[in-house]
Amino acid sequence: MAEESKSKEWWQTLPAILAAVAAIITAISGLVVVLYQSGNFGANQSAKPSVNPSQILPSATTSMEVVKNFYKALSDADGYQARKYIGTSLLNEPHFQPDKISTFYGSLRRRLELSDLRANDDSHVFVDYNYLDANGKICQGNATVTLVSNQGRVYIDSIYVPPHGC
Repeated sequence: MAEESKSKEWWQTLPAILAAVAAIITAISGLVVVLYQSGNFGANQSAKPSVNPSQILPSATTSMEVVKNFYKALSDADGYQARKYIGTSLLNEPHFQPDKISTFYGSLRRRLELSDLRANDDSHVFVDYNYLDANGKICQGNATVTLVSNQGRVYIDSIYVPPHGC
């Protein structure tokens, strides 16, 4: 009976054990939430970046550089890179959304290639291009790219593809 009267250590009592288990579960849960929100645990790798890529200024400052870099991004099926060169007038157009660009140009059997690039003036560049679409159809098209300048940078304001174009 002398042994029973001896007080138990704190970690041997049921309430203390339950409190310790609850603290460990809470700590682990908190760690998982922090890791998940920071993208280090269980995050979808194909998720869109939190920074809008179109807000990152492109390094190109001339009309020819902008158009050449834009069509290079299309050729690489990189919608986020292509979108960096698009002005505000096209940002909400469905076919200029990064995922749409990447999906379409990524489905081509032969990548888009520029065959000619020439400036009419500082705000208009003519392009000739070709590609082989997902169905095997050859496209030899052209477009007139209209550009605008904003805060020392040049952006694509519109792209006109003639009705017979592809």
